[in-house]
Amino acid sequence: MTKVRAVLEDRPFVITLLLLVAVSGHALAAHFRDIPAPVERLVREAGDGTGVSIALGLASVAAIAAGFAGAIIVFGISGDTAIMRQFRLKTARALRANWVSVIGSSFLSAVLSLIAAGFVAAQWYELSAPTLTFGLLLLIHSLLRMMWLFGVLLSLVTTQDQRDDRRARTRTLSDIFRNRAA
Repeated sequence: MTKVRAVLEDRPFVITLLLLVAVSGHALAAHFRDIPAPVERLVREAGDGTGVSIALGLASVAAIAAGFAGAIIVFGISGDTAIMRQFRLKTARALRANWVSVIGSSFLSAVLSLIAAGFVAAQWYELSAPTLTFGLLLLIHSLLRMMWLFGVLLSLVTTQDQRDDRRARTRTLSDIFRNRAA
């Protein structure tokens, strides 16, 4: 189980591929086997204006998420403490994959949502639903991964702050004797 977790943490493209396969499989099954397609039904019954609004709203949230992801990445890149440098050196490959994933998934979600809005406007509901669903799942994936990365970075900052605080409160023998001689 820890091996699976490590793959999912270090290789975010695996989750993206799994999401793509799941959405594609569901879209094909809904088309050929008449299984429920709740997103398609929602978009179809909501009316074109509401469906387009839903898709554009998702695109807006995805764009905001991409901006937040950029801020987190800058936070991780610009940290100049020893612990941050060690972390970046030891985890460079996985960290790069995660940073690209949170930005890329957010942007792809925004683009897919815009495309879905076009499909809804054209009344191509069978195409709009899986496009919108994949965009939503990518956004959720990006947000979860982003919050996890943010938590990791905050824990590193906390660890560095604790180290600095201990050093600041530690007194050397020369400090003790210097104070007594004065």
